[in-house]
Amino acid sequence: MDTVSLPRDLVKMRGTTRGAYLRQRLRTILNEQGFTLGQGSLSVDAVDPEGRSLRLALKGAGERYIGFHVTPEGGLGPLETVDAVALLTFNKDLIRDDEDESEQGRRLQVLLFDASPIREKARQQHATLRQEWGWLPLDVKGDNLDPFSVEDLGRLVYEADVEWIDEPLPSGEDAASEMTLRARDGQRVASREVPEPLRLTITEAKRGLAAHYGVPPDNIEIIMRG
Repeated sequence: MDTVSLPRDLVKMRGTTRGAYLRQRLRTILNEQGFTLGQGSLSVDAVDPEGRSLRLALKGAGERYIGFHVTPEGGLGPLETVDAVALLTFNKDLIRDDEDESEQGRRLQVLLFDASPIREKARQQHATLRQEWGWLPLDVKGDNLDPFSVEDLGRLVYEADVEWIDEPLPSGEDAASEMTLRARDGQRVASREVPEPLRLTITEAKRGLAAHYGVPPDNIEIIMRG
């Protein structure tokens, strides 16, 4: 089994920054596994190793779940139009307040799901809870009519042991998504240009970041200095 090195500070990150970093790592891994990915952050046009074209949602989570956002029109955001969902997660949740490294994820996992049953489960959850944001736990089994967990619906396409190392990460809400990642051979895999900034209020900025990364606005923390 491969071993991947990840910064120990990743455990303590807030969900938005950690998710952006993990999605970039997901892109790198999928490229190494033979996928070809187009431009995009949350969903991309892709070609799988067998040469089939598909629209792919990219998700990275320190906890074992698939998150989704319900739009005011009742849609599921990027999840609504994709053919498949690729998720980078761990064998155990990353707990920000847990100093015991042995309790953190020790294996990185990439799972690939057909999007149709994920959309169905998301709509079922939203019909019951009526919340704008939802999370589908990977490990929770259903009832007798649906005895499978969400993880059972996917297939494992990559797994590696994790080595937690003392390596600093870029600071800032969007730093992880702006950084350039390099594959093992040193070639540039993906980069993102920073657009001209808009003039926004704190509330507008939080809403925009929440919509972009698929997380609740309350999970966004903006710090101003000066």
